[in-house]
Amino acid sequence: AMAARFPQFVFCALDVEGGAPNEALAWQQVLAKPVARRESSRPVLRSGAKWPCLTLHRAPGLLPAEESFEDRDALAALKAKLVALEGSEFPLPRKAAPAPVPAPAGASGGGSGSGARASLGQLKRGATDLKAALGKASAAGAVLVVAWVQGGDGDAAGGTSVLGEVASVLGGYGAGVQGVVADVGASGANGALAAALKVTTMPTLHVYQGMKVVSAVKGADGLAAKLHKALGPLAAQAPAAAPAAPAAADPASGPSTSTSTGAADTAGEGAPGGPLTLWDPPTGKFARPGTKREFPGRGKGVYWPRMPCLRCGCPWWQGEDWDAQCMRCGWDCEADGYDDDSNPLPQFKAKYDAITAALRAGRTPEWKGKLSTTPAKGRSK
Repeated sequence: AMAARFPQFVFCALDVEGGAPNEALAWQQVLAKPVARRESSRPVLRSGAKWPCLTLHRAPGLLPAEESFEDRDALAALKAKLVALEGSEFPLPRKAAPAPVPAPAGASGGGSGSGARASLGQLKRGATDLKAALGKASAAGAVLVVAWVQGGDGDAAGGTSVLGEVASVLGGYGAGVQGVVADVGASGANGALAAALKVTTMPTLHVYQGMKVVSAVKGADGLAAKLHKALGPLAAQAPAAAPAAPAAADPASGPSTSTSTGAADTAGEGAPGGPLTLWDPPTGKFARPGTKREFPGRGKGVYWPRMPCLRCGCPWWQGEDWDAQCMRCGWDCEADGYDDDSNPLPQFKAKYDAITAALRAGRTPEWKGKLSTTPAKGRSK
């Protein structure tokens, strides 16, 4: 489907076990020895992410790869990159340009505001689609509004009129505000993301600026007024014709930080709209496996989002070895939790999906248990 959408690019598949040349190329470009010290362990991606792995190459040299895309959102990330290249270097002939995605039926319902209505996109693959929508909005310097609803026809408060109201409000802000609809019941991935973000009231609108939730609107009563109130200050900072002001820098994003642990130990950590905490995933250029962060009183933690702690959901570990303990609760995954290929055991699969959905959305799940106070003896930091 992607090859048909982007005929100006050449797509090839490479089986890393399809022969010696394929295997050699894979080891040269993306493979690494497994972290687990077990005979049955298989090679893993060098970045620490999960399969699939997609690489982008530029003729005539082809090697090394210009960029790689990995884990569950690899396809969405590659598509976003190709769209950008299509707009800058490799345009399609006008007659072959794809038609714009139409607004969902709900967007034509009742509501107030001017005649202009925004075209609302759809979230169907949970965190994967959310991340793509956030990337698109961020690249355009726009604010993103995610409208959470229940059921294709809306909830008891009138989902159709709710979406119409949202489309009308957003239409008044032009290109400075984008919107997507997230139906909790549309897919398991949407349901998992809603649970991770603690979405319980329908409708709930999350307003993102620069990849962060800055406000939330809950309930259908007075929705248009509340949404205008949430968007007003953001529109004042960044008019529709200008790029949005960059979000405040995350003080805990760098390899080392002096951020206090007080915010990290509060009960509200990871809540939509709340401040980022020390336990949340790193942002910007540091949002990659292997990033290190200083945890006052606990030592230096290593970020491994593909193998989060299955007790508390934290992606930060006391070291890079297989027997390292969770930085937040001290759990050790060596004896239980993950199999030889670093995949969650069946009894942990549902919890793993909920945790990783929250991490992909930029938050570490809330946990109120006892905190680990010091790194374990003998562990690397």
